[in-house]
Amino acid sequence: MIYMTKKILAKLLEIKSTYLREYMIRALLHAGSGHTGGSSSSLDILNTLYNGGILAHDPKNPAWPERDRVIVTGHRAPAVSAILAEAGYLGKNGLKLYLNTYRDFGSPFQGHLSRLWMAGVEASTGSLGQIISVGAGMAYGLKVNAYGDSPHSGTVPSNKVYVLVGDGELQEGQNWEALMSAAKYRLGNLCLIVDRNRMQIDGLTRNIMPLEPLKDKFKAFGLRVKEVTLHSGTVSGKINYLGLLNLFENFKKYRGNKPLVIIAHTLKAYGIPGMAGKVDSHGVAPREENAREAIKNLKIFRAKLEKEYFKEYRKYIWFPYKGKTKKPGKIKKQIKINLKASEFKNFIPGAEIATRDAYGRVLEYLARTKNVDLIALEADLAKSTRGDWLDRVKNFDRARHIELGIAEANMVGWAAGLASCLGRKNKKRVILASSFAVFIPGRCYDQLRNTVAYSGFDCNFIGTHGGLSVGEDGGSHQGLEDIALARVIPGMRVFSCSDAISAVKAIEAAINYNGPAYVRLARPKTEIIYNKKRAPDPYKAQVFASGKLDKVSIMATGPILAEALEAQKSLAMKKIKVRVYDFISLKPIDEKAIKEAASFGPIITIEDHSVIGGLGEAVAGIVTERAKPTRIIKLGVQDKFGQTGKPEELLSAYGLRVRDIVRKACQLLK
Repeated sequence: MIYMTKKILAKLLEIKSTYLREYMIRALLHAGSGHTGGSSSSLDILNTLYNGGILAHDPKNPAWPERDRVIVTGHRAPAVSAILAEAGYLGKNGLKLYLNTYRDFGSPFQGHLSRLWMAGVEASTGSLGQIISVGAGMAYGLKVNAYGDSPHSGTVPSNKVYVLVGDGELQEGQNWEALMSAAKYRLGNLCLIVDRNRMQIDGLTRNIMPLEPLKDKFKAFGLRVKEVTLHSGTVSGKINYLGLLNLFENFKKYRGNKPLVIIAHTLKAYGIPGMAGKVDSHGVAPREENAREAIKNLKIFRAKLEKEYFKEYRKYIWFPYKGKTKKPGKIKKQIKINLKASEFKNFIPGAEIATRDAYGRVLEYLARTKNVDLIALEADLAKSTRGDWLDRVKNFDRARHIELGIAEANMVGWAAGLASCLGRKNKKRVILASSFAVFIPGRCYDQLRNTVAYSGFDCNFIGTHGGLSVGEDGGSHQGLEDIALARVIPGMRVFSCSDAISAVKAIEAAINYNGPAYVRLARPKTEIIYNKKRAPDPYKAQVFASGKLDKVSIMATGPILAEALEAQKSLAMKKIKVRVYDFISLKPIDEKAIKEAASFGPIITIEDHSVIGGLGEAVAGIVTERAKPTRIIKLGVQDKFGQTGKPEELLSAYGLRVRDIVRKACQLLK
């Protein structure tokens, strides 16, 4: 980079902004839709980060481990797309692609930012209020990588995390959960930038839901706060790049432990005549006449600046890491974790061990495993989910056991951010976040769908206390919909465990899957069914006592398998032979086993879950694809909530006991 004063650099950024704003306007015109208002108000913030020598980044190596991270709210997609395309993240023809395909079918330039579609995007965004949590997780992950056992210290890594949000989305409560956690964990490498244009879809923020005193609120949460007025006027040429450069450069030098908030006062749809400063500019493309006038103004202003600073502009290196950067290795994908059930003491057939206890034992095992970089997250339920069993492990790095309080949505965002950071050398980073099934996925469906799965992050979620077996806690805490919610999320693997040994193997399968997974566990102690010397393959339906003379198939998932096996014995006494299947993996599900069962007789499914969206509907969906119809009876909770009672009372009341299975089997054969 050639030597220059910051004043000259500010002028060069103004020139660059005229190109970027023109590209963005042309792309929006092509699409005929898009978020013009917020993208125009935040473009200069992004321009300063990417082109002002602030970020450590490499367009030719987007996954460079030592890079700085930038996460941007989805409503700034046109601006981010222009920045990344112009910088070269999508190759030599990226800019042309952006101008000609923005928002087109099959284009990497989606309507909202997607990590699955476009290089350079750190996390998929669009559902508002979630990305500060992701940024906090990333910032903490970088601290763990840099300082190992002491990330709680005031020392911060050189890697920085920048999170850009619109001011309106600060009305979402998850943001404040994230900020509390950022202050608690002393994330001095985290910078939150608020695009304070004072407008949102329905009107002015002060009328929709007032944010002031915004600065005082941030300070009360233990954050440093700086303000800058970025835009004055409505047309290009009055942009305070110098003020923004100073704030970012000071943040880069900062070695303290408080996160920084920059409140950037901007103008909605800045630089576009007929739209600037207007609420209606939020989600519409510029009219052609307004676009033509804006581009004309940009060209005039550009010509004036280039006449004075042409030499410096052409020589300036627009990103500081243009040379070689170290590419990340493939260690993470190569390492497979083998949870040997034989090493889990007391896991013997007939013993009674809760599947949630098996999770605690797995945590202990992983904490002692040399090639695992374990990070476990809690939301004030560790004593119930058995996450606190990590405390039994001597010498385990406590920095890798994260307590985030009563804030499950924030915990999911942290998990996503942590998953984006590679673990220690020659170790597989394993992210495990646990809560009750009613909260994960119940409370956090949107976070799991948009932040985790739509980003393709490799993290695992443990939902304990699934089903009616929660008992006396009642309907509010009996997760009866969690399997349905998790199964419908693209790319999410779903497991339901019948005993402690199947729980161990399900968690093993989840952490070896390079993507998001959900494992359902139960509260009460249940009898161990499997032999740990021949532990089940969770992806294959486990068959009990099958034969050619079997007349009915009983398919179960979870601890309710015990009822199915007892029913098998009762039916045998009536000279009725049935086979029983245990489905540990519900997504993907063993289609071959289901089709095989359907070929010789009717099917009964039983689950401690709603009949809507669970095992029964999964089986029915596969069976109906066959030419020959097969009758199916679905036993489960029939579109109802649970209630208070002992587990055995509830199973009886909802028709999930041995006698209910036997009665249905006999009816099928009449």
